[in-house]
Amino acid sequence: SIADSLSYDNNVYRLPDTIPSSILIGSSTTADTFNKAQADLALQKSYGMQSFEFDASASRTKFHNFSSLDNNLFDYKGQWNWSLTPQLRGVLILDQQQSLINFANYSNVFYKNTHTTRDARWSGNWWVGGPWHVVLGLDQTQSKYSNAISQRQNLTATSGYLGAEFVSQAQNSITVKAATRHGQYSGLPFDAVT
Repeated sequence: SIADSLSYDNNVYRLPDTIPSSILIGSSTTADTFNKAQADLALQKSYGMQSFEFDASASRTKFHNFSSLDNNLFDYKGQWNWSLTPQLRGVLILDQQQSLINFANYSNVFYKNTHTTRDARWSGNWWVGGPWHVVLGLDQTQSKYSNAISQRQNLTATSGYLGAEFVSQAQNSITVKAATRHGQYSGLPFDAVT
């Protein structure tokens, strides 16, 4: 599907009335109109015991006055519901989400700041027999900001789990897991205190 919209914002930079906009952004007004064009795609396909899903959305936003805020964003999610046997199955998911940080949450009016989150998740479920299953999973997440002069930090995190699951005949389940997670921050703001 394809969509196109025209919007108006009377305070794009979320500046308080007490601060003259001409000093910070060189303009007597903080209002602007912007056009957003967006295209979406959704696919589903099955091959035997395997099924695949893919959703994507691409958008382009152009501002009439503040062209420095023009941006192109791309979101997607791909999912593979895999199965080697009826007893051994799982899910693999890859996704990305992008957004322009609202200036109400980001005080640096000189630069736009785009937030990108990428996630890769893999999980498996092995039916050992009777009501018992072995479950395991891995997850890697990346959270990045395009502007280094930011109040926020980039994050890369990896986690995993291994556990046992009891599934009753009524399909009620109890799961016990042992999990671990390791993460690393980067891109500290210049005024951060550690």
